[in-house]
Amino acid sequence: MHPALYDNSLTFVAVVLVSVLALIIAGLASHWIQKAFDASLTASTMKSLPISAINPIETVRYHLSPVLLMSFFSWFWGNVDWFYRVTQPYAGMYHAAPAPSNLMLDYPSCPAVLITIKALKNHHWRVALFSAISLLSVIPPVVANGVFNDVPTSTGFSYNIQRLNFWVCFVALIIYLVALVVARPTPAYRLPRAVQTFSDVLSYCYASHIHENRPDRKSTFSIQEVGQTKRDLESQVYLAKSQYEFGFYRGIDGCDHLGFDYANRVDAKGRQIKITKYDPGWGFRCAGSTAWFKDPQEILGEGERSV
Repeated sequence: MHPALYDNSLTFVAVVLVSVLALIIAGLASHWIQKAFDASLTASTMKSLPISAINPIETVRYHLSPVLLMSFFSWFWGNVDWFYRVTQPYAGMYHAAPAPSNLMLDYPSCPAVLITIKALKNHHWRVALFSAISLLSVIPPVVANGVFNDVPTSTGFSYNIQRLNFWVCFVALIIYLVALVVARPTPAYRLPRAVQTFSDVLSYCYASHIHENRPDRKSTFSIQEVGQTKRDLESQVYLAKSQYEFGFYRGIDGCDHLGFDYANRVDAKGRQIKITKYDPGWGFRCAGSTAWFKDPQEILGEGERSV
């Protein structure tokens, strides 16, 4: 999984969110925040100094801190968005399904605004949700810069809270907390290895029969004739109407591998070959380890073994 989606990372983000919201709710309950909407937030002033000479510590506390906090969440949701974009094709192969539901998805290369629309049309709710949150999460850091306002006084300056900016950030934090519950990947998205580079993709299909070229038939994913375009190749895959599944499959080298292949094949003797389902379960997983509540051997079987 992506480091941002490991359970210890999600727990850390949840603790930060709950702590910030608890402080805000406590401030609202004590009416401290309401008083600061129109009055001075702090009594500390700088006598005979202009507004430009504001104490740097005060600036960090009232301007930089809210921006950094909201920027942290913006970065986090960007990572969650990217995780679901790249893993959706594999989730689409959790059960046997045709190429338009998995291999032909172009979420990683799709513009941000179009991803949400495409995902909604394809009923990929997690991709749609987190792409929308990631896109909108760039707004709170900008708004957060104006939560606390510098107010010139006769002796220097003071601060108060801007209503609109405060409520925008507060609502954003509540939405983040609710979305965090859904952010934890279901078994369909919990891959044994992260998919971050092209080589990661190849590691799941290097021995798959989708690459197999025989004298009597070329692979669906191979160029059939000179001058074939990308659209021709995509049409080839669509017209083949094959189904693909993720799990333990018998590769072209005669060994078992963990990855994706045709869901149903027939061997030389006419026997049907099926893919063994890969089910990682809901076990707890930490970054830098494979700590699951479920036995790893039960999940991964014997790995790649000769037969």
